Amino acid sequence: GIGRPSTYATILDTIQQRGYAFKQRKELVPTFTAFAVTGLMEEHFHDLVDLGFTAEMEQELDDIADGKMNWLTYLTNFYLGEQGLENQVRTKEANIDPRIASGVELGKLGAEVRIGQFGPFIAKEEDGERITAGLPDNLPPADLTDEMIKELLANKADAPQSLGEDPATGLDIFLKSGPYGPYVQLGGDDSGSKKKPKRVSLLKGMEPADVDFALAVELLGLPRTLGDHPETGKVVKAGVGRFGPYVLYDGVYASIKDPDNVLTIELPRALELLAEKAAKKGGSKSVLKDLGDHPDGGTVQVLSGRYGPYVKYKRINATLPKDMEPADVTMEQALQWLAEKQEKKKSTRKKK
Repeated sequence: GIGRPSTYATILDTIQQRGYAFKQRKELVPTFTAFAVTGLMEEHFHDLVDLGFTAEMEQELDDIADGKMNWLTYLTNFYLGEQGLENQVRTKEANIDPRIASGVELGKLGAEVRIGQFGPFIAKEEDGERITAGLPDNLPPADLTDEMIKELLANKADAPQSLGEDPATGLDIFLKSGPYGPYVQLGGDDSGSKKKPKRVSLLKGMEPADVDFALAVELLGLPRTLGDHPETGKVVKAGVGRFGPYVLYDGVYASIKDPDNVLTIELPRALELLAEKAAKKGGSKSVLKDLGDHPDGGTVQVLSGRYGPYVKYKRINATLPKDMEPADVTMEQALQWLAEKQEKKKSTRKKK
């Protein structure tokens, strides 16, 4: 069994969080890491994984529960005593060979199975060269065969060569081809992360032959931060999405089209594209001034309309006084006009 009924859930959760087991249907399957850790414990800390040790601990915990033993004294001896865990680790860690400890014994296979920084992998010497390939996270160790090892190593040998190492992350950059065309990728498919590696499609008109290391770094740097909007201080970015290159500001996207380029566009041009998008969206309306966020959330703007400039917040519109220039409008004035307009609407509804 696993501990006691009161500790089942905690133990099962812990061994999964630490990567010692994973769920497959209704079963818990041990991982390659579990085999390596078990081997390490049996070799260097055998008393801690001995059944007699756990049986004795069960009795001692019962004694603590019955008040026959002091819990603090027990824990102090367990961790800090002469034969305590701290002293055992200190005296034995120098004798642990990392290369041996990271190996996994799974019978006679055509390659080594090891645990690395990014998870389990296989390694084999071929023609004087050491070839490695990552193992899938959800592969039960019992299912690993020589045929699978050959396939994994063959796929790794046929994998695209790295364009270079990304200066920011230290990960290799690859140029690949997929169902939707060529793209650059940060890190390998077996880089150890459960997240998919970052991928950016080549821009329209780019050919794989045109992509060198410097261009790949630029593409992977998308989306780019172009700067802050001069009126609101909010960030303006440029990137590539499902529908092509774009600039983004406060949730509003504006397409980047030739001759503009997402890799070289600067803030002033991005602001022009955003203004054009706003004018097009509003028909005869265009944003004259962005005043910022309303205290209750949402943007307050000065717009030009068919009957002159006005301030807008959600569904409330308030016309500017005739002698007021749109550029001179402050947030305080706008809030006052909007409040007056809202109050006027309430009064009208009451009369009805």
